[in-house]
Amino acid sequence: MKAFALIGLAVVVITFGTFVRSAGAQIIGGTPDIAALQAAVSAIQGQVATLQGQVATLKAQNATLTTRMHTLEHLNGDLPALVPFVSVNPGPINGVGGPHVIFTGVNVHIRSGSGMTNDSTNLGNLIIGYNEPRDVGLGPDTSNRTGSHTLIIGPEHQFTASGGLLAGSGNTVTARFASVSGGVENLASGDFASVSGGANNTASVFGASVSGGFANTASGDSASVSGGAINTASGSRASVSGGANNTASGDFASVSGGRLRTAADTDDWAAGGLFQDN
Repeated sequence: MKAFALIGLAVVVITFGTFVRSAGAQIIGGTPDIAALQAAVSAIQGQVATLQGQVATLKAQNATLTTRMHTLEHLNGDLPALVPFVSVNPGPINGVGGPHVIFTGVNVHIRSGSGMTNDSTNLGNLIIGYNEPRDVGLGPDTSNRTGSHTLIIGPEHQFTASGGLLAGSGNTVTARFASVSGGVENLASGDFASVSGGANNTASVFGASVSGGFANTASGDSASVSGGAINTASGSRASVSGGANNTASGDFASVSGGRLRTAADTDDWAAGGLFQDN
């Protein structure tokens, strides 16, 4: 940067010297040409302003380069410590094509930097694949992706809480430590709730779970639906094992199967018998 400043100063000196000689020649030869002098001064002022701008630019570039240099120095200090634990294999491993980056003899931590797992930093996520946004007809929907410390596998997922897991396609997690581990368009909206698979299933309250099936809902605390279609477990710790259009609305109630069965009272039980019509 100093070299550029000296070059600029030399340009000013040379220009000023030329101006003095020109002015002197005009004075010696007679009455000085005031207009010519004013033009020369204006030209010098313009050159000085240009040089000042160039110097300011060089200062900014120098500051940027200094920051990058410090970053590289820090990275170079950490790299030797990584060398024993990281290796690259360019070929296939067990039938999977390379290249492979291998971590050996270490634990890998992915953290948001907040000091806690449950936070709102939108950092600390591990995304496997591209998690492409949903197409809602008016273009890609990139909303509702503000969660932290979440494992995300597959496309079109949405996540707004911490400590979750999503796999499959188009699934949503909106509560702490909830998970949707497969299927499509499933929702886990209760803390610690889970949906294991299927389609259009919902686990909406604390500890609720849906194992699979279609359009099933577990909306009671720690309630569960194991499968089937359009079943609901809305009582606390109630369960529906399968079938269709069944409801367990009493606390600790259970429907084992069949169709259009209801267990509405506490500890109630209903089942589609082996020899019964639905």
